[in-house]
Amino acid sequence: MSEGQPLTPQEIDSLRREMKEAEVLMRAEFAKSGMRQMFLDQAIADLEMARTAPVYTSENGTRFIRVADLPDGLAGRLLAFTRGSAAPGQGCVYLTDYLSFVGVLAKEVARLSIPSIAEQPECVLSRWNVVTFGETFLIGVEGASGRTRTTSAMQSFDMETMVVVTRSGRRYHLQGAPYREEVVEARQGWPELRDAGLLRTWV
Repeated sequence: MSEGQPLTPQEIDSLRREMKEAEVLMRAEFAKSGMRQMFLDQAIADLEMARTAPVYTSENGTRFIRVADLPDGLAGRLLAFTRGSAAPGQGCVYLTDYLSFVGVLAKEVARLSIPSIAEQPECVLSRWNVVTFGETFLIGVEGASGRTRTTSAMQSFDMETMVVVTRSGRRYHLQGAPYREEVVEARQGWPELRDAGLLRTWV
């Protein structure tokens, strides 16, 4: 490749393959090093802390959160998440925006709980449901471990074979019919998101 020259389609494809291979290796090293557990522990702690924040109600009935009630690290993440959004007052965040933030924290916990695609390219889910919260993804009970599991965003859904391929490239084999809302109750912060109309399920 000459300096200053545009990449050819073949060179772009080659770079994409190299980046994909590097990502797989990086994820494998991340899993082996124990760092995933460290980040998972921190994400769980952040989520637990976020769920204990007091909710205030103004004279006109507006419900909100005071940023000062959160630890500095979590407060900084919340301010970054809500940057550019309307606010009920200085240093405050609308409850609906805060619930969306809690939902993102919950998804982070779920993501860190899942093995890498190199460790587990396929998975069987029972008692599953399709959830829409910003993106559309799956939640269900993993056959191997019996744990409730949340996927990355769905990319394709073959209704004949009942196989879903997600953004990570993992293939999920769905068993049985969609399950009702009990799966939502298993995720911290999700019942509140559902009640606020920010999260929807198939059934």
